[in-house]
Amino acid sequence: MIVFHRKEQFDIIAGGIKKPLLVIAWKTPDSYSRLLCLWSGGLWLRLWGKKRLCFTLDSVTVT
Repeated sequence: MIVFHRKEQFDIIAGGIKKPLLVIAWKTPDSYSRLLCLWSGGLWLRLWGKKRLCFTLDSVTVT
């Protein structure tokens, strides 16, 4: 099931995103995986595995 929310979560806050505007996640009874996070400073998108693409106002990074 796809879930839309604006909840602050510890790893989002630790990554520097204080107040997400929109988080889209895939949720099953046993797991939760964020697919996209939009905040005032940019956009982060899950690629494959643990790879993420992060667009900010001044750079693009892949982690």
